[in-house]
Amino acid sequence: MLPDELEFEFEQTLKEVTENGEMPYLATFERRAMHKASIQTAQENVIDVLVARLEQVHEELVEQSQQIEDLAILKSLLLQASVVESVEAFQQFLENTLAE
Repeated sequence: MLPDELEFEFEQTLKEVTENGEMPYLATFERRAMHKASIQTAQENVIDVLVARLEQVHEELVEQSQQIEDLAILKSLLLQASVVESVEAFQQFLENTLAE
């Protein structure tokens, strides 16, 4: 908790910044929700591309992909899913990526 004077100053500054459209305030839970949504979307995109390209994907592969919460890894998996020749090759790429 801030002293009253600092609390007032903080609220005034926050009000000015958000009114000017410079920086909308996002609560911690909002940032976490947005991050979680990004992860979920990335996980779904990996599987969707694999299914679209290879027609079938093992449930184990779906479950493994859904456990990954690193957006950089998910991006790498999505790129690989778009060029991979087989489910087995993707599985090997996934295992190698997770082992690093």
